[in-house]
Amino acid sequence: MTEVDENAYLRTQFLERVAHELRGPAGVTLGALAELEAALGDRAAEFTPLLTMARRGVNRIVRSAERLQQTGQLSARRADFSRLEVDVAPLVGRAVTEAEGLEARRKVQV
Repeated sequence: MTEVDENAYLRTQFLERVAHELRGPAGVTLGALAELEAALGDRAAEFTPLLTMARRGVNRIVRSAERLQQTGQLSARRADFSRLEVDVAPLVGRAVTEAEGLEARRKVQV
């Protein structure tokens, strides 16, 4: 194995390890949020904005971990590419809805 190959291998292993280490606590946190919501019972609606914000943050960490893993796979040339047709309308709608939620609290104009 050449030094270049070894460096690529180490980089791939590092990225995949970091991705794994991020996913573990993120999964635990999502589980804890679900338990917290269940424990709140009838009061859960009162805390929905905070729970939603926390879930969004954890989901961002999960997506970052997935991107790190994909980057590692690309470095190792182990990823396959396939094109998919995607309807972005639901995503844009969700982004607008979430931005509208910030409108009052953070004075964001949509």
